[in-house]
Order: sequence, then C-alpha cells, then structure tokens
Amino acid sequence: MTSAQHIDGVLVQWGERLFYPGNRIVKSAPLPRLDGMLRRKAAVIRQRIEATVRRAPQVMVKVTGGGRGMAAIAAHFRYISKNGKLEIEDDREVVRAGKEAVRDLADQWRYGGSLIPEEGHRREAFNIMLSMPAGTNAALLQKAAREFAQTELSGHR
Repeated sequence: MTSAQHIDGVLVQWGERLFYPGNRIVKSAPLPRLDGMLRRKAAVIRQRIEATVRRAPQVMVKVTGGGRGMAAIAAHFRYISKNGKLEIEDDREVVRAGKEAVRDLADQWRYGGSLIPEEGHRREAFNIMLSMPAGTNAALLQKAAREFAQTELSGHR
C-alpha cells in the first residue's frame, strides 16, 4: 500500500467517526480497503475538512463541568479572577476586584437561596466558556457575553 493510499484509508476511517458517528464506537475498525468508492469517500471527507478550516476562526461555546459543593465553586471563582487580581462581574453587572470581592461573591452563592454545602454530590453550578477568535474587540466580546447570559441563563445566578 502506498503512502497516499494509507493516508486515504486513515482519512476515511477517522472522517467517518467525525462526520458520521455511530451510536457508540466500541473498537477501531480495520483500515478500509481502498477501491473507487472509498477514494470518493476520502475526497468528500477531505472537502468537508477543508470547508471547516476555511471558515476558521470560529466562536465556540463549551460547557466545562461545574461545581459539586461550595468548595469547588469558590475555587473556580478564585481561578477565573486569578485570586482576585482580575475584575469579576456578577449577574447584576456589579464589577469588583480583590480577594474580598471573591469571598463575598462565594458567600452570596452559599447563602443566597438554598444553602449550598461545602462538599456535595449535586452539581450546583456549570462552567460555560465562550471562546472567540484572536483579535476580537474586547468591548464587543463583553457585550456579546452579557447578552448571551441574559438570554440563555435568565433566572439563574
């Protein structure tokens, strides 16, 4: 098998996983034998990859877990504020900085509503990350993030 044929075989194998996933992949299928149909499949997958790359850069919204208990939530507040060195904004658009502000925000979460225990089995918070391409205007990014939060997370802290 030549190098180009091997690359096409791997491309078809991974492309089918990426673009046409089954319900669950248990084990890796052997590399497909390349005939005319598989070469055409490889070409189609190549076109989809190129189309995706041409549209880059892109915006991404990612849910990255969350806090099970107040200890985890407070640790995340410290992380995103770089332990109080960066400003942090709450759901009422109050902007504060410093370690005391981070502790105050954690206390608002802990006692505002039902008590959140220090350690827990329930997920009390979700982390949502908004990623923008390099060079995005910071003021527009902040405005877009606020509008996203107001639209998608209204009624939540």
